[in-house]
Amino acid sequence: MNDEIVDMIKQKIIYLKKEKGVTYQFMADKSGEGVTRFDIAHLVTDNRKIGKNKFKKLAKFILNY
Repeated sequence: MNDEIVDMIKQKIIYLKKEKGVTYQFMADKSGEGVTRFDIAHLVTDNRKIGKNKFKKLAKFILNY
C-alpha cells in the first residue's frame, strides 16, 4: 500500500471523527464485513497496518463518505 494513500485515509478518518462526530464503529459497520472499530483505531492511533482487503473496504467507504 502506498504510504501517501494510507496517510490521506487516516487524515480523513481523523477529520470525520473530530469534526463530524462519526464513530469508528459507524465507519467499521459501513465499510463492510471484516472491518472492526479496533482496526480503524489501531490504524489511526498506533500507526499499525491492516490487511489489504480490510483497507480497501475502509478506503472505499471513506472516499465516498
